Amino acid sequence: MSSGRTRQDSFSLKTWAALVTLYLCWGSIFLANRLALEGFPPFLANAVRFFVAGVILYAWLRFRGEPPMTSREWRQAFWVGILLFICGSGFTTVGQLTVSSAMTATVVSTVPLWAVLASSLLERTMPGRTELLGMAVGVAGVVFLHLDQGLRGNLTGSLFLLAAAATWGIGSSFNRVLPAFHRPLGSAVQMIVGGVQVFAVGMLLGERPVWPLPPAAILGALHLVTLGSIVGFSVYLYLLRTTRASVATSYAFTNPVIASFLGWWLLGETVTLHHLAAMGVILVGVALVLLGRKKTGTAGGGMPLGKCPEEAVVRH
Repeated sequence: MSSGRTRQDSFSLKTWAALVTLYLCWGSIFLANRLALEGFPPFLANAVRFFVAGVILYAWLRFRGEPPMTSREWRQAFWVGILLFICGSGFTTVGQLTVSSAMTATVVSTVPLWAVLASSLLERTMPGRTELLGMAVGVAGVVFLHLDQGLRGNLTGSLFLLAAAATWGIGSSFNRVLPAFHRPLGSAVQMIVGGVQVFAVGMLLGERPVWPLPPAAILGALHLVTLGSIVGFSVYLYLLRTTRASVATSYAFTNPVIASFLGWWLLGETVTLHHLAAMGVILVGVALVLLGRKKTGTAGGGMPLGKCPEEAVVRH
């Protein structure tokens, strides 16, 4: 390993700002989802969230002069969209219907592990020991946080959540290595394609929104479209292409902390010393992840981060 820091290991003010923004935007998703589900079934809630956000962002970027995506890049977005939106977001929402919030948060906290595993295979790099320790501590902290609530849920719902965590991590890794998604328009295209895909699944399942929509559902949907998708997803893809996979996906550890704070602040939920101690453990895990570094190079020679040839990854 070189003694100097690589681009992926350096943290600029912009990177820190992006991390804080992502943590706040996606940490509030649990509350927004709860509101949106009062009027939208699971898949339609995600369809509205991503399609509307994608169209708005696409129109704005094209207006500003961004060149359009090629047909090949749209096809790549289709395959990555299956991983991120149908399986990642969609399966999470389905799993939440029959699994406790404690189990949901615990399983979703494994996203960084899946993302790092996939990135290691695609980019032929190995995570450092500090990075691995941070992810282990983060998962342990999430489990500790929800220990008093019980990890309840049926097997089917739990499997949906596990599949969601794995596919979101794998889809995120493809975002790191496919050049088509290394510019802002890539975020918009993925959200448009993902929104259409999730809408089609919702229609096939016979989902229909409640009409007229309750005010809470409208408020939740607005939050999901603006902060959850236009801001949050765009920032997430920026972090994926400029930092390590474990750093970009560290929101999976901070989400329960932000959600607990919002529940205490807005819903009057109780925060005990147990919760505070668990949050401390989670934050230690996040700190270790942020301080960790990747080990580059394997027996066959390593590829620089973010420079893996597209042909070595996937062709669509």
